[in-house]
Amino acid sequence: MGHEAKYGKPPDLVELHFLESGLKASMKPGKDSVEELKEKIKEVAEGIYERRFEANPEYMACQYCAYSNICRAKEK
Repeated sequence: MGHEAKYGKPPDLVELHFLESGLKASMKPGKDSVEELKEKIKEVAEGIYERRFEANPEYMACQYCAYSNICRAKEK
C-alpha cells in the first residue's frame, strides 16, 4: 500500500521470506488485491479493538501457527 501511495500503482512483485524455515512466497499484486488487503486490515483492526481473538482453524494455517501447540481448535 505504501508503494501504491508513493508511485500510484501496486508493485510489480511482492515477496515474503521466512528466515527460520527458508520458505519464500511471492505474488504479483493488482489493484483488486490492494483493495482486498485494505478491507482485511480494517476487519482485523476492528477485531483487535473489540478484543475478538477466536481461533479460525484452516488446512495448512494451523501447521504454521505459533499457537498450534496450545490451541484446542487446531485442525487435525
